[in-house]
Amino acid sequence: MTAVLAYEELRIRVRRVGAARYLVTANGPASAAEIIAVGGEPAAFREQWDRLIAAELALAPMGEQHTVRQLRELGRGVFRLLFDGEGKAPDPVAGGASGSGAGAGEGIGPRVGACVDAALDRAQRMRPPRGLRLRFDLPPELRDLPLEALCAPPGSPQQSLALNHGYSLARSLPGGPLGQRLPDPADEPSLIRLLVACASPAGLTRLRAATEVAALRHDLPEVAVQTTVVERATRTGLESALAEHPELPTAVVLIAHGTYDHELGKGVVALETQSGGVDRVPADLLSGILLKAQRLRLVALNLCFGADSSHLEPFSGLAQALIGGGVPAVVAMRGLVSDASAGAFSPELLKGIAANRTVDESMAAARLHISHQPDHTAVEWATPTLFLHEECRQGWLFKAREVRDDEFGPGAVADPLREGADALRTFQSPVGHVGSAVLIGAARFQRDLGHWSQVLRILRTPTRSYADEQRRMRAEAAFELAWPEMEKLCELLAGERDAAGAAAQLAVLAGKLPGPVPDCLTAEVAGLERLTALVRQARAAEASADWATAIGRYEEVLAARPAGLRDVPERLAAARNELHVARTCEAAERARGAGDWAAAARAYGTVLALRPGHVTATAWVSYAEGRAAESTEDWRAAESAYEACGAWRTRRAGGLRARPGGGAGRGLGRRAEAFARAGSEQGAWCAYAAGGRRRRAVRGTRRWSPTRRRTASSTAGCGSFTRAGAARRPPVTSSRRSPLCRRRPRVAGTRSRGSGSCGAACTRRRCARRSPPTGPRRSPICRPCRPATAPRGRSCGTCGGAWRWARVTGRRRRRRSGRPPRGSGRPVRNRSTRPGTACPATRSTSARTPGAASARSRAAGTRRSRTSRGCPRT
Repeated sequence: MTAVLAYEELRIRVRRVGAARYLVTANGPASAAEIIAVGGEPAAFREQWDRLIAAELALAPMGEQHTVRQLRELGRGVFRLLFDGEGKAPDPVAGGASGSGAGAGEGIGPRVGACVDAALDRAQRMRPPRGLRLRFDLPPELRDLPLEALCAPPGSPQQSLALNHGYSLARSLPGGPLGQRLPDPADEPSLIRLLVACASPAGLTRLRAATEVAALRHDLPEVAVQTTVVERATRTGLESALAEHPELPTAVVLIAHGTYDHELGKGVVALETQSGGVDRVPADLLSGILLKAQRLRLVALNLCFGADSSHLEPFSGLAQALIGGGVPAVVAMRGLVSDASAGAFSPELLKGIAANRTVDESMAAARLHISHQPDHTAVEWATPTLFLHEECRQGWLFKAREVRDDEFGPGAVADPLREGADALRTFQSPVGHVGSAVLIGAARFQRDLGHWSQVLRILRTPTRSYADEQRRMRAEAAFELAWPEMEKLCELLAGERDAAGAAAQLAVLAGKLPGPVPDCLTAEVAGLERLTALVRQARAAEASADWATAIGRYEEVLAARPAGLRDVPERLAAARNELHVARTCEAAERARGAGDWAAAARAYGTVLALRPGHVTATAWVSYAEGRAAESTEDWRAAESAYEACGAWRTRRAGGLRARPGGGAGRGLGRRAEAFARAGSEQGAWCAYAAGGRRRRAVRGTRRWSPTRRRTASSTAGCGSFTRAGAARRPPVTSSRRSPLCRRRPRVAGTRSRGSGSCGAACTRRRCARRSPPTGPRRSPICRPCRPATAPRGRSCGTCGGAWRWARVTGRRRRRRSGRPPRGSGRPVRNRSTRPGTACPATRSTSARTPGAASARSRAAGTRRSRTSRGCPRT
């Protein structure tokens, strides 16, 4: 049997620890851990890869640089993203910083890139020399990275890793149970059943697969491989071929058209129907068909987009669905692939499998075969992708038969699996000595099975020949046993909430790692504690409406984590918005206090645009707009604004009292005072504004003519609330009548009993000016309230009219300034006294003097107009 090139495995795992932050760990012959920041690089790298392949296949312009150089730059970009490309490699013999516990002497390095170089060096120093498999375990959002194009920095001796025979690049995925699909140490070499299925349905581009199929038929040794070709493959034909010889280990090569259907969200392969048409078979259905072969170990998808999937549906691709179903290894193409590359790749891959090489070594040889060939593409060597089941830890998938001249030739290994099983059996035997090579062989065998606790148990016994390998293997096993605890820590860090839980988990992890906890993890936990404390302070400031402090704390968080922490970017934007709202509202309050109603209305409108439903702005905006419109005598706008005031209360009065009495004239100050007295009567405000709008065309002076009085009839709803006399005649807020003025005749069925100003009974008749008490001010017309030394001329405290007092035969009568008294007679008052009153009240209006009837008729003639227009100034 040909000597097998065994591969040491460096497991590179990437786990999310925060927004756009990932922990990258490497464990194997060397170990390291570091934190990387990832933004939109995966999508950008994948787009760059697709453009590169399209240019190589003459489907798009090549660009300014050659595709080989573009691919090299792409590979270095991926290397820098994952490994940072810097850092000094630890000494390959001494290792890193010394630790304690199971892995004493083997610390965890700070740079994964340096760890890769150190691991390869240690693998090649082993006896016999080994290769290095870089096994990537990535989260779904990073699986689009073109890992196969990895290229080391310019100063590194290793350039394109996939073209280096000492490296193997593989992607690890979880999957279903493997069953009997892995070789057993007790198995004897046997034939490999190779099933080649070829489908090129009508309606699609005809595949040139004849050369590839011929090579698979004739170039593989018959002693090792039994090849079956299914032409014009259909579902039924594929199932029938797989049902034959189920006892043989099986490999499948599928030659067809493939794509990833984004509408379906699945990878699709085009098989043929019975009539030769297109039969689109999705990934999960293809997996179900192929997994009917109980000993299926390898599938080569020689078609386009076989390795593609969605990060939202990680197992929706063709290769991913097969691994998820329990296939140990799948080789697929990432993106487009040409007929020439696909036709040359699969025969070379199967040649290595038939020669008892591992799948890693066979993949490396097949890549080299399609790289830089004449009349061939120069970059498609990075298209093939190797997927491994997470439980498939060794790449020797088949024990193929071969013809041997010397069974015990130098360098030949009879069976690596059986050799490891025999070493373990010897170590566990109760009799006989155990050599150091047997001890290391038993530990390697248990490592390939994933039994890390058994590895530590075997390596307790020290050896001198394999001391370095023994020490490194103990550190590797301790790291693997601590990995579940590290994953828990990563989950807590990614949640970005439980800093105390992360600190406690870090303490648990410290007791299981082979050395000190990596500095990056310690710093990450400490940073989370500090940032969560800042977030708590910011939220406390939000609760107290201290938006400036909240913004400062959130900005500190984003300075440390530019990608954000939980919902900090959203909360920062909201806090800035709230601060802007608060400052705008303060500006509106200042403008309102200063009487700048236009600026206040604009500010309140801005507040409502930013924060609909804001209590203060909602309460004041319509009022401010009304006052601003009133100042420009835009009565229509004022009416609309006052109608929108809604449930306006006493705040409006407070704002009006703050309005200065001077400035625009006495009318403005008096009107402001009347507005303050108006209280919550919205109807009076609206009627006042509507009346003012109609009066503008007929208003000439402040004294109204009868024509103007008829025009102003629309102000009846606001009582005595008029423009020029607003300060003297406040709006109606009560149904009580004041008996201070005899100008208005009584309303039928009502009697006057109290004064509208002081509430005392009065000898005068009711006043047409209806008003509630407005303060301690007394009316000069009311006899019980009038001071003994009343002046001869003053204004009425109720209606604001000017009156003159004169003594006539022991009685007082009133006369309007500048106007003769109305009528030729006076009604005689009834001197009957109501019990319990301070003074007699008028109870009858019958005429007792000549001419009284005519005076009453004239008064009645004017009563209707006065009632309708609300007692205008005459």
